Amino acid sequence: MEIEIINPESVYTPPIYSQCIRVGSTIYLSGQVGRDKDNQIVSMDVAEQADRAYRAIQQLLEAAGASMRNVVKLVVYLTKQEDLGRVGPLRDKYFGDHRPCNTTVVVQALARPEYLIEIDATAVV
Repeated sequence: MEIEIINPESVYTPPIYSQCIRVGSTIYLSGQVGRDKDNQIVSMDVAEQADRAYRAIQQLLEAAGASMRNVVKLVVYLTKQEDLGRVGPLRDKYFGDHRPCNTTVVVQALARPEYLIEIDATAVV
């Protein structure tokens, strides 16, 4: 089966992994955080980081020929449980009435101390 690596310029891509891989009709996205295409943190506000992460997911899906409506599974990692109420409305902003499966986990820390949220997604077209 063919593996297609998709790394659009609109989303920062680290040199050691891919942001998006499509295998057949399934699209796998790496965890997205609140950084811009130049690898700069957009804010130390969890809602602004979540907005940027969802926007990156949207951009990656579009580059793979899909949309947010194709997402079947999300995993959200938060560093503070009390932030859950602040990021939920952003999910609604990007998904509308589409309700993919979801797992939310509160973790002690993410890969960099300034990351407050990380979201990964799986989509099917």
